[in-house]
Amino acid sequence: MTAVLDAGPGTVASHESAAALWRLPGFSFAPMHVSRMKGTANRRSALAAVHRPRMLPEGHITVLGGIPVTTLPRTLFDLAGQIHPARAERAVANVLGKSPAVLPVLHALLEELGEHGRDGVALMRSVLLDRPIGYIAPASGLERRFMRILAEAGEAPLDRQVDVGGHEWIGRVDFVDREARLLVEIDSARFHSSKLDRESDAQRDQAFLAAGWRAVVRISEEQVWHQPREAVAVVRRARRGASAAGSGGEISRSHVPFHHQNGTVGNVAS
Repeated sequence: MTAVLDAGPGTVASHESAAALWRLPGFSFAPMHVSRMKGTANRRSALAAVHRPRMLPEGHITVLGGIPVTTLPRTLFDLAGQIHPARAERAVANVLGKSPAVLPVLHALLEELGEHGRDGVALMRSVLLDRPIGYIAPASGLERRFMRILAEAGEAPLDRQVDVGGHEWIGRVDFVDREARLLVEIDSARFHSSKLDRESDAQRDQAFLAAGWRAVVRISEEQVWHQPREAVAVVRRARRGASAAGSGGEISRSHVPFHHQNGTVGNVAS
């Protein structure tokens, strides 16, 4: 607040300082950043870097903890013009993972700010191109990591966070290959390691198979973080196996837990 007052009337916290106020992971208040529209008094600040955007309407400003600050969507656009692209995209991903309702606001803001040629618009346009309205953000960093290693390996993307059921809803699964009729679940150590967890997972998998899905494959957190090649290989083998099952072939076995449509619990193999 001191930095905002020091920079003069019409000043708001912005950029990385705003991100810290919004509690985005990886951002801190220092060094401090504030913004004041061009055309206002050219007052220097001894406490913060002062940005002078051409456009800072009232709709882009709110109050957080008593401090005038750029709104969360506007803050993401400001960051995109100042920090490393990968870090900016990660900030967008973190926000959408917790607040999906921000996505349509970002798309609307892209149209608004794109007319003014602001820094960061090109990057945000690219980021939002991969996140159209209706996009479902990964539920966790574990899922984001899994998506990334599949993409880097050249694997076709899987649909994410899909509600699945037969005559009635069974549950939401992490990833789906609709063509192969394959479900892929990413199991965190925290929620899928106990005996009760495993029994619950097995019952759920059987319900999916009874609803007409050809196979359910589970990939562990350990594989996603420390054995990415194996995680990719599991998906490839599972896709081949599920496709073979659909054409009357037989699914072979390996060491990755895998539930077959005939009700047996086996393993996916090459």
